[in-house]
This record gives sequence, structure tokens and C-alpha cells, in this order.
Amino acid sequence: MKRGKRFLALVVFSLIAVALTFGAGGGQASGAASTASGEVPVLRIAVQPYLLAVPTHYIMENGLDVKNGFKIERTVYANGTLINEALGANRWDLGTGGTSAVYGIANAGALVIANLDLCSGGINAYVRPNSKIAQIKDAVGKGFLGDAASLKGAKAILPVGTLNQLNVFKWLEKAGLGPDDVQFIHMDPPSAFQAFKAGEGDITAFSPPLTFNCEAEGWVSGASGENLGLDIWDPLLANPRTINEKNAQIVAYVKLMYEVFDLFMANPELCAEWSVKWQAVNGVTLTMENARREVKSRPFMTSAQAKTAPVGETIYEMAVFFNQIGNLEKDGLNNIRPNLRSDIIKKVF
Repeated sequence: MKRGKRFLALVVFSLIAVALTFGAGGGQASGAASTASGEVPVLRIAVQPYLLAVPTHYIMENGLDVKNGFKIERTVYANGTLINEALGANRWDLGTGGTSAVYGIANAGALVIANLDLCSGGINAYVRPNSKIAQIKDAVGKGFLGDAASLKGAKAILPVGTLNQLNVFKWLEKAGLGPDDVQFIHMDPPSAFQAFKAGEGDITAFSPPLTFNCEAEGWVSGASGENLGLDIWDPLLANPRTINEKNAQIVAYVKLMYEVFDLFMANPELCAEWSVKWQAVNGVTLTMENARREVKSRPFMTSAQAKTAPVGETIYEMAVFFNQIGNLEKDGLNNIRPNLRSDIIKKVF
């Protein structure tokens, strides 16, 4: 347990260092508007430079926010930890969160008000094709590689405390092993990819679009999130200090957001095109092929799904996992469910 806490402290320290490269506030803002000048009310939205932010980019570029009575002030943060920190400084009203949102919910009172995309979609654990693990097929279940003997003692290089580690945990469970039967070595995704490419470790695990690079390297899937039945949805977060004051704008945004989700899921090619555009804004070149694959593997929740899906319930599953590995105290875990709110969704639908 203590080792897990020390690790988390190191991760937070390193992420704070990243924030310095983004200037004060850890983000870059765009689309600002002022109610004092007679303009429409502002809704401050925190995003990351990934697929999750594509609908917001589409809304802003097409002026749909102003047409619906509010103006988005978007701030781009490098990662979810910085979004959590910005909430502490009251810098946003809504935030598109990944699994690191667990800490913002548990420790800063962030409210989960909607489900976004299938963040567990497309995640995969890989081994090299010539490894002993790869030689054993379907021993622990159809579509899985390895068994208890071949997996025990392996070194897994991956971002610890993420869905990728949870993916490997579930794989070990299939083989009758526990987390202590494998040595986990923490690296951020790009570093883990390069280390595995250089011959380090026996297992690695990633989310799209980095999984596409793994396949290009010829690495083989040992256990996919899909085969393991992982079904985790990213949450839309709300600031508890402004949710009442800006309730009308938040409801309008969520309604518009699901309309865009429906549009994108009915026309994945359009979603891929806008994903390429959004990555270009962030200085990243994303091919249409990889954009199509990511959209297919990480679908947005449709309005029909949102009407019946429990809000934020799957993020609670991530919180349980973080508690198991020592990265979230029991008190923090107990804070999750009270902060899952369905009232915004009820107003939208």
C-alpha cells in the first residue's frame, strides 16, 4: 500500500512539471467571451488533445454554442491530472475526464453528469511474437495468449494506474494469477512503447491510437479489453461551485453534445475527419486511417444509450481498482458514488 502511495506522489510530481510547459494554469485557452460586454453567457470547458474533445471542437467551429445561447471558453490541458488541479483553482465549469478523473471526483468534489466515450475501447496488452507467452494460445480462454507458467514473473512495461494496467490485471486473473506475480514497471505511453521496441520487458499495454503502432511493429495481442469484457466510459465532469449558477448553459451543452455524438456515430467518416482537424490544431498529424480506427474502437455514447445508462457507474469500477492498488484511500472511494448525478441527463431527455 505504501509503495503505491509513493508511486502516485512521483506521478503527480512529474505531471506538475509538465504543467509548467503549458504556462500559468496548465492550459491554453481559446474561445473566450465576456458577459460584461453584453455577449452570451460563458461556459468554461476543460479538454485534452484527444478524441474526447472532437465534439466540442465541432460545436465551436460551427458556432453551435452561440446559436444555443452560450459561448464556450475552451482550455486544453495536457492530461487529466492537470484538469483535476485546475478544478481546485475553479478554472472550469465542465471537464472531459479520462480515468484520472477518479481523483478529481474523490478529492476535489467533481460531479459526474454524463457519459462520453468508451474509453476502454481498443485497449490491448501485447507480447512479442517470439515470446514464450505467445506460443501458448487459448489456454486461459479463447483469444488469449499465455498461461500461469508463462506469465508468472513477466515484466510489464506500461503506464501504471491506468486502464492499461487494469487490462493486464484482468488477464492475470484469467490465468489464475495475482498482480504480485508480474513486475510492473511504470512509464508514460510513448516511453513504454520505445522501451518495449528496444527489447525491454515481456508485456506492454496501450490504448488507441498507440495500439495501431504496436500492430505495425508486429506485436501480438495477449489480452484485449474487449475479450476481457471491460466496459468503462469516460465521464463529463461538472464544477460543484458553478453547476447551479450555470445550470441552464450546462443542460444546453449536454443536449448539444449528444446531438453531435449521434451525428458522429451515424457518420463515423465525418467524426474521423473532425478528429484529424482537431489533432492538427494541437500540432499532431493523424492519418485518416488511424482516425477511422480510433472512432470505431472508441465510440461515443448515443442519446438512445444515454437515456438508460447509469451515469458514471463504470468510473466507480476504476475507483475500486485504484483503491485495490493503493492509489486511492477508502475515504476517497466512498466519495465517488455521492458525486454521480443524473439530474442533468433527466433534464436533457
